[in-house]
Amino acid sequence: MSEIKSLTGEQRQNLSIFKIQKLKNPKEYGGWSHYIYFWILFPIVALIFGIIGMVSGNEVKKVQGKALLIASVAFILYAIFA
Repeated sequence: MSEIKSLTGEQRQNLSIFKIQKLKNPKEYGGWSHYIYFWILFPIVALIFGIIGMVSGNEVKKVQGKALLIASVAFILYAIFA
């Protein structure tokens, strides 16, 4: 298994749900690949991945999980009320 790199100061500034995509290779820092966001097309599965990411000990996965959680809840609410 490859070693997890630590984040630099500039990369830490990108740890928000709106900037996480700027991180070039999140797998190197313990996060999921960029393809995890395709699960938003299946909101229930994305909700589960979001919860798993939020309880993770890795800060990159926490931000990715938060983004998945917010997007999946938004899609579920849209599907219910639209």
